[in-house]
Amino acid sequence: MRGLEHSSEAKRSEVAELRLRRRWGADHIAHETGLAASIVQNILNGAGLGRLDRGERARVPRAPVRRYAVGLGPIGVVRRWAWCQRLER
Repeated sequence: MRGLEHSSEAKRSEVAELRLRRRWGADHIAHETGLAASIVQNILNGAGLGRLDRGERARVPRAPVRRYAVGLGPIGVVRRWAWCQRLER
C-alpha cells in the first residue's frame, strides 16, 4: 500500500485502534502495521488523534534525579569534600 489514499479502511481503523488501546506513537504503529510513519501520522491527524495529551502518553514519569545531598547545593558539596580532605591529612 502506498500513499494515504491507497490505505484501506481496515488499516485506518487498525491504526486508530492501536493508538487508542496501546497509546503508541506513529513510529511504533507504523512498524506494527507495515505502513510508513508519515502515512500513519496523516491517518491519526485525520482522525483527530494526532497528538496524545501528557496524561495519555505511554511513558511512565520518573522521579527527578538528585545530584546533590539534601540541603546541599554544589558549593556545599565541594566544601564538604574539602573539609573531609583536610581531616585525612
